[in-house]
Amino acid sequence: PKDAIIGEFKEQGWKVKVIDCGQAPSHESRYIFYGKLYKEDDKRLPVIRINETTCYDLITSINNAGIRTDRHRLEKDKRPEVNKNVNPEDATNLSEAKDSLLFPMFKGRIHANSLNDMSVPIR
Repeated sequence: PKDAIIGEFKEQGWKVKVIDCGQAPSHESRYIFYGKLYKEDDKRLPVIRINETTCYDLITSINNAGIRTDRHRLEKDKRPEVNKNVNPEDATNLSEAKDSLLFPMFKGRIHANSLNDMSVPIR
């Protein structure tokens, strides 16, 4: 599928640069990272705001991406992705795509220990 998509872009005249973002980080690491990012008080991180008019589906996806616990660890609740009553644009797919782009771009600005060693209270 990836090669087919790349081929389509190239046929349309796009230059494609494939970048491997590595293995997806844990949901807990992403939860902590986005907590820091959206708080907007860490000078090492950019201010990221999502336009609610032009990115309505992304905001819906983020809002529908709940958190649940599994073996005392945080996990993104991906049940909307397989729920036939949830439209694909309302499921968590778009928030996953956002995570795949933003987390690798900016996680290096925060010391790894601040992501790995922070404990998140689970109730």
